[in-house]
Amino acid sequence: MKASIYTGIKTILLVDHEDYLSDFLRKLLLKKGYQVMAAETPEEALSVYKTSRSRVDMVLMDVTKNTVNGIKACNELKESDPSLPILLTSIYSHEYLGEMQRLPFLRKPMAPSDLFGILDIMLNEPQLLTRTGA
Repeated sequence: MKASIYTGIKTILLVDHEDYLSDFLRKLLLKKGYQVMAAETPEEALSVYKTSRSRVDMVLMDVTKNTVNGIKACNELKESDPSLPILLTSIYSHEYLGEMQRLPFLRKPMAPSDLFGILDIMLNEPQLLTRTGA
């Protein structure tokens, strides 16, 4: 899957290496009115963000155990814009995420209502996030 842009209102950079999951999440987000930019890898996400930074409202990134590239990408994104909301997802527990535990997290599989609830908070009321994981 190449990086791509879809239509909507707020823009989410979706990062997931599993095409079928990325497609499913993209369709869910589009149905809720979000604009979606998709990337398969953390490196591709950094490239998309660098060229489209002003259009990205938040990042939704799937991470795997021992994902050095995911850690590096999150750090680079936060260095570039400390206020950029990043929501991590994984089939693994957040304890496996090392230094990325400081970011909000949803474990897969997730209910769409949980996903949209945390997206709404992160995009509209980030002060309500009172802990490092969601």
